[in-house]
Amino acid sequence: MKTTLSPAVDSVSMYYDAGTDEYGNVTLRYRRNRLVKRSRQYKWQGDCHVYLNVTGGQVLLSDIAVTHKKVRHSAGRALSIYAKRIERGDTFTPRDFFYYGNELKENGKYQEAIASYERNLSLPNGWIEDKIFACINMSDCYRSLRNYNQALAALWRSFHHSKPKPEALSRLGYLFYLQRQYATAIYWYDLATRHEPDASQWSFSYPAYSTWYPHLHMGICYYNLGDYEKAYAHNEQARTFRPGDRHILHNKAVYERKLGEINSTA
Repeated sequence: MKTTLSPAVDSVSMYYDAGTDEYGNVTLRYRRNRLVKRSRQYKWQGDCHVYLNVTGGQVLLSDIAVTHKKVRHSAGRALSIYAKRIERGDTFTPRDFFYYGNELKENGKYQEAIASYERNLSLPNGWIEDKIFACINMSDCYRSLRNYNQALAALWRSFHHSKPKPEALSRLGYLFYLQRQYATAIYWYDLATRHEPDASQWSFSYPAYSTWYPHLHMGICYYNLGDYEKAYAHNEQARTFRPGDRHILHNKAVYERKLGEINSTA
C-alpha cells in the first residue's frame, strides 16, 4: 500500500479487530488511524482509552485489519485511573463519561454506569456514536438489574441519534423474547440480519448481532411458535458461523427430531 500511496494522504485508517471467537469470527471491530504524517503533528489525547486526534487532512479508509489477540485483561485498571481523575477534580468530557460508564458496567457497577452514561447524554457536545452506544450499554445495565422497561426505553432512545443499529435491534429482539412475545422478537431479529456492514464506520461494530446471534434466537422463537422448518433453517444459518457451538448443535438435534416426528405421521 505504501508504494502506491498518494502524497496527499495525511492518515491511513485500518480496521482494528479487537476480538475474535474460537471460530475466527470478529467479535468487535472499529477503525483507527494507524499510519500518519509526522508533519501534521497529530496528538494523542486522553488519560485512559487514548486516541490519536486526527483533525483535518485527507484520510484514506484502507481495508487492512490489525487483529488483537488479548491473552489477559487487567480488570479494574482503567477504573482506578478514572477514580484518580475524579479525586483530582478533573473535568470530564462526554467521551470520558462514556468510557467511564463502560468500565463501571464491565465491573458490575450498573447503577453508577447508568449515571455516567446519562451524563454523556446530557451534554450537547460529544461524538454521536458514543451517545448511541451509551443508550445501548445503558440498556444492558438495566437488563442486568432486571428492569426490562427501562432497558427497552434506553434502546428506543438510541433511535433518536441514528438509524437503528443491529446491536440495538438484536437486544430489542432479546427483550421481547424474554417476555415470550416471539413474533415481535422475530421482527427485530430479522431487521438485525438485514444490516449491511459499513466500510466507513469508525464506531464499535459487533458482527455477531447481525449474523449468528439473531439467527440462533429466531430459531428458538420459531420453535416456540410451532414453525419447526423455519426454526431449523435459522439455526443452520447460525451454524455456518459457529459450526461446533454446543447450543446450536443441541438445537439442531431437537429440531431434526421434531421434523422427523412430523414427517413420520404425515
